[in-house]
Amino acid sequence: MKTKILIVDDNEDIRTVLRDVVELLGFDSVEADSMKSGLMVYQDQKADLHAVVTDNDMEALGAGLDLIHSIAEIEQIERLHPTIKILMSGRHEHLENRARAVGAIPMLKPFTLAELKKNLGSPVQALKVA
Repeated sequence: MKTKILIVDDNEDIRTVLRDVVELLGFDSVEADSMKSGLMVYQDQKADLHAVVTDNDMEALGAGLDLIHSIAEIEQIERLHPTIKILMSGRHEHLENRARAVGAIPMLKPFTLAELKKNLGSPVQALKVA
């Protein structure tokens, strides 16, 4: 059942708000506070993941982009979940081009609940895809 969202952000307050929101939308969630821990959680739980929401600006500028590249490498090698959604959030005007270049959905901060809901879809839709 792929209805879990991995939230990767170095800001605990942001992770908490995102967790509360995705759970309000009907998804389960799992959190990581860094690119490294996000990649470990991804590898451990990828069979259950519907999406990854990552901040591009953790630890160092571009860490979210590095996480996406690492996930893409895993997927290319294993080809297990080519349809996993990856949402990349950030505050920089170049975010949209960077996100789209790696197949991620850009989420310019501050984004709304409606934007997050639109980009994640619903848990029912996630089950139909799984």
